[in-house]
Amino acid sequence: TLPTVKEAVKGYLADAEARGLAPATIQKLEHIFKKQLLAFSEQHRIIFLRDVNVRNMTEWRSTWADKPLARKKKFERVVGFFWFCVRHGWLKDNPTATMGRVIAKHVPTDYFTADEYKRIIGATYRLGEDTERSWAPEKRGIRIRALTELMRWSGLRIRDAVTLECSRLDGNKLLLYQAKTGIPVFVPLPPHVADLLRSIPPGLKPNPNYFF
Repeated sequence: TLPTVKEAVKGYLADAEARGLAPATIQKLEHIFKKQLLAFSEQHRIIFLRDVNVRNMTEWRSTWADKPLARKKKFERVVGFFWFCVRHGWLKDNPTATMGRVIAKHVPTDYFTADEYKRIIGATYRLGEDTERSWAPEKRGIRIRALTELMRWSGLRIRDAVTLECSRLDGNKLLLYQAKTGIPVFVPLPPHVADLLRSIPPGLKPNPNYFF
């Protein structure tokens, strides 16, 4: 029997998990297909996968509010989903194959100058100004300063920085893993940054295993 759109999405997400994709990637796929595609299908009474066509996929894409680069990557994932369906014999043709590509010009993220970074760090000392009800503004300032310094000297993204385990810090060295190979590497940190991490005050819901 031909699957419904919901069944196809379920099968695709199960395969993504079986392939060992990163949790963050799985979350993005669930948001695109389980939340957005299924919502669009239900709204337009598209029950079976065979009823998906170029016209309704073009209409669905026109509703995306993502920025150009995010829209481009989302469309690539949608194309991949339908090729998955074709390979499994659920569809004869990929309904997105004849749709035009999403064009997105990549603008490299610029860096902060030394003066700008100095002002960013300086601002963390003033987080308590004009704040009456904020939770422990002096502690908040130290925590944000530590997070900023950690990202500056380790190269970690904010998602990875806020979930960094305390056990990764060994002296003034931070144990990380290369994204592509998974090989462990030690990243040296300036002594003042390592000391700052070791002296971070606890947050509202402290966990002794994590810095933040």
